[in-house]
Amino acid sequence: MYPSLRLIKEEEIEQLIEKAAEDDHQVVAPTHVIEKDGEIVGYMSIDAVPTVHSWFDSKVLKVRDSAVVDLQLKAIMNNNGIEHYFMPCADISPFRTVMENAGYKKLYDSTIFIK
Repeated sequence: MYPSLRLIKEEEIEQLIEKAAEDDHQVVAPTHVIEKDGEIVGYMSIDAVPTVHSWFDSKVLKVRDSAVVDLQLKAIMNNNGIEHYFMPCADISPFRTVMENAGYKKLYDSTIFIK
């Protein structure tokens, strides 16, 4: 039997979180579960959390400038009713070390692919 992808039911979220934790994975805004032979074996979050991509000119913008822009971003998100959003930060970014101090929670190391 092949796996299938379907909408998650509210009552399945806790089970999903527990199963993912057993496999050393986090669950972020699940919208769909992957099911095989009647068992939940994965999940996907499809268009559930906005993502903010950015570039800050390292020769022009200073730390204080970045903090001001970050406050403006948070205000824009708040005005749009967006409480959570992804903010990728490259390993080479000078912001990598200050993201958590700026209120961002690190999920886990990963590489983002685009299709």
